[in-house]
Amino acid sequence: MKYRVGVDATSGNLVDPLGDCCGTSIDVTFCQATRSESQIVAEGEGSWFHRPWEHLVRILLVYAHPVENSYAAALRDAVLDELTLGGHHVDLCDLYAEGFQAALTREERLTYHSVPDNAGNVASDVERLRRAEGAIFIFPSWWYGMPAILKGWFDRVWLPGVAFEFGPQAIRPLLGNIRLFGVVTTTGAPGWFTRLYMGNPNRKVLMRGLSRLLPGRRIERFWLALYGIDRSTQAQRERFIAQVRRRIAAITKV
Repeated sequence: MKYRVGVDATSGNLVDPLGDCCGTSIDVTFCQATRSESQIVAEGEGSWFHRPWEHLVRILLVYAHPVENSYAAALRDAVLDELTLGGHHVDLCDLYAEGFQAALTREERLTYHSVPDNAGNVASDVERLRRAEGAIFIFPSWWYGMPAILKGWFDRVWLPGVAFEFGPQAIRPLLGNIRLFGVVTTTGAPGWFTRLYMGNPNRKVLMRGLSRLLPGRRIERFWLALYGIDRSTQAQRERFIAQVRRRIAAITKV
């Protein structure tokens, strides 16, 4: 039987914390929940359950924010801390600090379907993606979408022959090396507006669209968002960082 689930901090029982699309449908007979994961909401198969027979070592942490002392930077540091404590090897890809060029050039568009020549200008970025066993993205949501620099990274790096290939009727996913796909983000708009009126477009693009390019049968996925950050209190922001820390700490240990 399948349920939408969270974990109650007091009882440790599986619960449906939100009753909306932010829950996940999983088979509870394969779950081992921990009480520390109070009300963490995630997507995918066994998204926040410890599975000791699987090992995640190399995690590509893609970060997109131009300001050094931003709240996004605090989230990045919290994720880095927990990944390091968990024994993971982290490849931090700070798109702004690295000067990543977001715009797809004319040449790149003309050679987009020419595998492997299409990856010539981003060969090092493609290699980092192919080395990774997990990918976590940290960024603010601007105008209901990801920052342009991150959108450009997907446009230029998740290429035919790298992330997918064209089939007779649909694309075929190729990122079999990645078994973890996570997002940590914030929105200026409140949660009710982002979810109900806008349909949470950023979440749909990442969790329904891009993460489906991972062909593995047991992909660990999670989405963590602080909605309405513009009106949030210091206490709310601190609680969200603590929530992020707990979720990252729950990733399968080495």
